[in-house]
Amino acid sequence: MSETIDNQKLVKMTRWELGLDKVLGFLAALVLMLLMIITFIDVLGRYLFSAPLPGAFELTEIMMA
Repeated sequence: MSETIDNQKLVKMTRWELGLDKVLGFLAALVLMLLMIITFIDVLGRYLFSAPLPGAFELTEIMMA
């Protein structure tokens, strides 16, 4: 009987961990995508228009922390 209760708790914890893993993975992918977009726009602006994106370096530093 005690084993069944422990297994149910384990299943609940596993579901909770999987949900948290999906959310954190999505957030990490979103931050990575934003980093790529900011860097792309910064490089494009610097070489084509001689006007880099203001604050791009600082934003990149903050997102990497």
